[in-house]
Amino acid sequence: MTLQEALKRVRYPLLEDYEGYWTDEELTTYLNEGNRIFHVNRGISQKWEISIPDDTTEVGINLTAQNIRSLTYNGTPISATISNQTLHFSTPLKAGTLAWIGDRPPKDVVNATDKFEINPAFEQAIIDYADYKAMLKDNDPRATAFFSNFLMYKNAWEQYNYADSHQIQQTKEW
Repeated sequence: MTLQEALKRVRYPLLEDYEGYWTDEELTTYLNEGNRIFHVNRGISQKWEISIPDDTTEVGINLTAQNIRSLTYNGTPISATISNQTLHFSTPLKAGTLAWIGDRPPKDVVNATDKFEINPAFEQAIIDYADYKAMLKDNDPRATAFFSNFLMYKNAWEQYNYADSHQIQQTKEW
């Protein structure tokens, strides 16, 4: 869903006193805020890879990940502790590739053709959040219903992802 499409969907239930009562900039802020809040417990999945030299015991990383779900060294799972944006390894590693999969916050959209980073099945969540915020400005009593819908989608997203990651972990243990 592009920003332009989202703005049209957000404006549909709003009862504007006059055209432009809610500016595109204001609604865009609400949409981006809703997307960040939606993904706070489970962000956008991403893989990072770096090459490391011989005798590596720690690696400083720009931890844009909200959490790390798997960490591998040359394709083999490995454990590490994390502190102050640094991975610490109990034994030195030889030169190789360190990779991790984790979640990062979604990127904000700015331009009309920018696409939101959200599973299409859950797009309505950020629409509902933006409508909720806009309705608060107008003291519209429907705001709470829109916020409840947002929370329902957020909870479903987190349950969906928990079930998915739990099933993967269960399969690895078998």
